[in-house]
Amino acid sequence: MQEPLYNIGVIGGMGSEATKHLFDLILQKSAAKTDKEHIPLMILNDSAIPDRTRFIFGEGESPLPRIQANLDILKQHGVKAFAIPCITAHLFSETLKHSGLVFIDAVDETLKFLNRRIKDNFVLLATKGTIEADVFKRDVLVWEKTIQYPDAGLQDYVNEAIYAIKSGDDKETVATRLRERLQKAYPEETTFVLGCTELSMLKEHLHGFDIISVLDILAEAIVAYHQENKGRST
Repeated sequence: MQEPLYNIGVIGGMGSEATKHLFDLILQKSAAKTDKEHIPLMILNDSAIPDRTRFIFGEGESPLPRIQANLDILKQHGVKAFAIPCITAHLFSETLKHSGLVFIDAVDETLKFLNRRIKDNFVLLATKGTIEADVFKRDVLVWEKTIQYPDAGLQDYVNEAIYAIKSGDDKETVATRLRERLQKAYPEETTFVLGCTELSMLKEHLHGFDIISVLDILAEAIVAYHQENKGRST
């Protein structure tokens, strides 16, 4: 039986630049020295997947059928595992974990990372959809640790910042305004979890904060999966 060309797939397009950023992070974290040492990835940049937050608030169609159609494409090409660089789409994690492929779950991986941190409290910056659907409310996080959400006014601004990035606004400008809002609302020692892939692209501009990027963690998990499974045919 012929070996599949790709063991890992990425269902992207939610948004496209976040998908590109994930790929950049994977390249950085793989420590490859030659072309052949890089991870063979099958990236599906499906920008037609319906908006996840709009669906959660009853304003649009479900993105799940389109995501599942992309999963079928990955299966046809022999892919064994996949990731999705959209955290709101992790609303469907239980369904995705039963897809027949290994789901490299960015939320689970982030919660495991938080469990290893000394701090007990974290503030989640994410889409309104992620907050509304409690996407990060999972048993993976130990009970002593808590994830806090911004107040309604700050959450509205976070959501605006996310869609500004999707629209192509200057990231440093968006980050500066967001940093000013966060400085007014929280003490310096606060740890922020960038729980949206668009926000993860602002990490380098959010100076002076303890920042955890979900996209960083997802990229590391993809690299780790590849290292553990390379050379395996099943």
